[in-house]
Amino acid sequence: MGAGGEARGSMKSLTVVIPTYKDESRIGECVRSIFSQDYPRELLQVLVVDDDPDDPGVVIAQSLGCEVVICPNRSEDLKKPFAINGYARGEIIGLLDSDNVIPDEAGWLRRMLAVFADPLVWGADTLFYTYRPEDTCVTKYLALLGGDDPIAAYLGVNDRYCYFTRRWTGATHRETDRGGYLEVELDARQVPALGSNGFFFRKALFGAVPNTPFIHQVFVRDMVAKGHTRIAKVKQGLVHVQGPSFLRFLGKKIRRMKRRQSGELPVEYDYGFTRMAVIRTGFYVATVVLPIMDAIRGWWRKPTAAWLLHPPACVCLLFIYVFYSLKGATPVSRTST
Repeated sequence: MGAGGEARGSMKSLTVVIPTYKDESRIGECVRSIFSQDYPRELLQVLVVDDDPDDPGVVIAQSLGCEVVICPNRSEDLKKPFAINGYARGEIIGLLDSDNVIPDEAGWLRRMLAVFADPLVWGADTLFYTYRPEDTCVTKYLALLGGDDPIAAYLGVNDRYCYFTRRWTGATHRETDRGGYLEVELDARQVPALGSNGFFFRKALFGAVPNTPFIHQVFVRDMVAKGHTRIAKVKQGLVHVQGPSFLRFLGKKIRRMKRRQSGELPVEYDYGFTRMAVIRTGFYVATVVLPIMDAIRGWWRKPTAAWLLHPPACVCLLFIYVFYSLKGATPVSRTST
């Protein structure tokens, strides 16, 4: 018997797909966190997908026991379906980025995959992000947001638990507490930005909707539209290692807005919120006082100095979004989590 009394014969085979490009500084920690789990090795395949066979990250991945797939395209949105469609052997596919780290908790993978005992559950991810004492303030702050954008969290676009809104998403859904996880019925009219950073799903359903390129939130939305509405939010965390500084965090947002403005990052849909909701959120953030109060509420629930970043992050992102909106870019962070 395995952890939690689960018989090995009932466990599902798993393929973890990790797209990478010049990530030699991060890939090792990500891969080691997977192989440190107590999941049976004969049921576990780790595919690292790169476009350059000479990338130092490829060498590191191979030395740690990963299978390496060379994809003839640098785009992450093409690497994932290339590996899944051609090389993945597992019944369940797990999507991790090279900046994701599974916490040092026995049975983390087993708990993630146990929810697939329900034949109607087609996808699963963690209920929240977590962090370690050594992580940067930016990593801690964004984990507490449940995403990478405080304004998106106010609008309910986040897909993990936010400590000041006290919800994991603002999208319409029904949920039932099953003890170790929330059983969630998604509404096709308003699907959260799911599908990235530790999302697991049944491989047999991957071809049910177009998947090349793989835009994670579009994939999930299309699956829900096909009638696959039940997912699980497992009550455990995932570490998403973010940039080392606040300025790097803002720089990433500016680069993303420029990519939207150029059309490189298309926006498929608006998650159901209205223009009035965006305006109200803008005024809320612009007061500064209200975000400060939210930071205090967040600190009360999860004490850490990282909450000091909340007011300046809100104000800076509001300025960035207004500036690029006037230049014709879509303001809210909807294409990445």
